[in-house]
Parts: sequence; structure tokens; C-alpha cells
Amino acid sequence: MLINKINVLDHGYVGLLSVNLSQKNFKSVSDNYFKARINRELFKVANATFILKVPLFVQVFLSQYDLKIINLPPKNDNEIYIPDVSEINTGNANDDKNISEHIKQTLDALNVNAKGFQMEGCDRFTSQVTTPISKYNEILIHGNLQAWLEIIKRKNLPRQIKVYKDAIEELLKTEWLDLNTYKEAR
Repeated sequence: MLINKINVLDHGYVGLLSVNLSQKNFKSVSDNYFKARINRELFKVANATFILKVPLFVQVFLSQYDLKIINLPPKNDNEIYIPDVSEINTGNANDDKNISEHIKQTLDALNVNAKGFQMEGCDRFTSQVTTPISKYNEILIHGNLQAWLEIIKRKNLPRQIKVYKDAIEELLKTEWLDLNTYKEAR
């Protein structure tokens, strides 16, 4: 079903589902109708659809762009991104380990609370107000090449978001070999 898939973080992935007006067709339209000149308007026609498994904070980041995001039904409701000890980076290995364990315990408790609230009759929306922003969701996400280019041009992102951006870029390059040229087009 997926054209290609890259695993990211501890439980996440970026999977390319489909593209429209990929490299060969893009070039053909450019050559035939725009005399081989890169026309930025074509970036609004070419598009890509991905399936991503992301922590909520990545989904929030992606929602800033002109993309259609559809939440997929949950398969495993218990997966939460927990930073690796090496990501804590206090300079003290013991502190890093303690902080990592504390984060895990806190996130696990918040995740259990939401389920417990629902079991006690609380409606689903209200019970999720304590849902950690690091909880994984699977999403179907669709956008034109212009929107994807805006994302992959972003700099200075937190590592946990950058790995998703880089995976998206790598998969886009499998379909648009001239992606770096498109990034520079005005």
C-alpha cells in the first residue's frame, strides 16, 4: 500500500502513499507548456499523500501548513513518545536517567487517567484534556508540493520534529529528483 516508509523516533514512521505529477510528468508539463522554465504554479498542482505515525506535537506543527490532515482510527492507544536518556542532555548521566524515568511515569499516568475517566462515564472529549502531547496518532496527510516545500525549508526545528521533516523530504526526493532545485525556485 505504501510506496516507501521510514521509521522515526521510537514508535513513529513516515510513509508515502501516493503522488500526483511526479518528476517525469512535472518535467513534461514544464517543457511542453512553460518552455522548460520552472513555473511555481505547478507546485500547487503536484501533490503527495502520506500516512504518518506522529506524536501530537508533530501533528500540531504540521497543522500550521496548507495540508489536509485526517486522523486514522487508533490501533494502539498506549504509545507515547518518551525521550531517550541521551536527549535529556543535562550533562549529568544520573540526572538524565532520573528525568527520563520521571517523564515516562508522568506520561504513563496521564495516559491511564484518560482511559479511567472514560471507564467512569466521562465523555471521550473531556477525558482527553489530560492527554499528553507526546501521544502517538496515525494520520493521513495530503498537500500540494508548495506546502511540502514550505515544510522542508524550515530550519532550527527541535530534533523530534526535524526527523519527521527530514523523512518527508527524503521520500519526496524519491518522486521529485529535482526537489533541491524546486526549493530554490522563486
